[in-house]
Amino acid sequence: MTTRQDYSRSISFQHLESLVALADTGSFSRAAQRLHLSQPSLTRHIQNLEELVGTPLVVRQREGGILTAEGRLLCDFARRIIRLREEAWEKLTDSRDGGRGRIQVAASTIPATYILPRVISSWHRLNPGVTVHIQTHDSDETLQAVLHDQAEIGLIGKNTVHRGIVSVPLWSDRIVLVVPPDHPWAGEKELLPARLVEASFIGRERGSATRATLEAYLRAETGLDTSSIHVLCEVGSSEAVKEAILAGAGPAFLSIHAVRREVEAGRLCIVRVGNWNIERSFHLIYKKNFRFKPHHILFMDYLKAFRPDGDADQTQSSTTSPS
Repeated sequence: MTTRQDYSRSISFQHLESLVALADTGSFSRAAQRLHLSQPSLTRHIQNLEELVGTPLVVRQREGGILTAEGRLLCDFARRIIRLREEAWEKLTDSRDGGRGRIQVAASTIPATYILPRVISSWHRLNPGVTVHIQTHDSDETLQAVLHDQAEIGLIGKNTVHRGIVSVPLWSDRIVLVVPPDHPWAGEKELLPARLVEASFIGRERGSATRATLEAYLRAETGLDTSSIHVLCEVGSSEAVKEAILAGAGPAFLSIHAVRREVEAGRLCIVRVGNWNIERSFHLIYKKNFRFKPHHILFMDYLKAFRPDGDADQTQSSTTSPS
């Protein structure tokens, strides 16, 4: 007689990895490419897994598939199982190689693009045996990556209140209005907020903390109706926004970290809007009760000591418990 335990023993890592890859990509072909499999092989793994668990896991569509409720449930466990395998391998590697390790970091676009490269450069000089893997998402996706064990540490552009997450403020940021040097507003010492309705803006996508910070400030501090500001288009990165500004598509509100280099080079101009002061903090996030290893704690301490304005404390932090 075949038991449930017999079926569960037949589920392989290839089955689980195939399900996770399909969930992440939404496409059988892209999932197969990620796992370096042929598409028929990946399809067969999904079908075998469905037979083993006795329920449909994927709703097939013309361009791919989406997970059923049971598929999402199993996928969450699959991510954890895969992560446990990686942790086991890391512990064996650490035990064998000493001083080596890997850190999985998910970060929203501003810290990932404009801050973390400098962090990693100086960190690596002190800790050459520790490899840092960086995933770039928007802030909402970064939170989900940490919650679902796709990353051990997250960096986002807003505070988050979640019972399973610790959120620690790290670095300050300022959202500024940016235009090209030949824009009529470039010569203004101070732009009246009412004049914002004159232009069509380039905006960040929903899920972006830059956008959320701007909208929250407008609602709470100015009384300005966000619907009165015309958005010409929404794009998924600050680099794309800058290119649109330089091409003359319109002004935009961006992080000071994203535009500092272009402003210093004279390619973009910051326009002061009334007495507006749109500030926020980047936050370090991680799961409560996560079992950090010493190199994780060192890295988090290093992040806390780093100063994106160039006044970084470049000394290696001592090992402490995450606060």
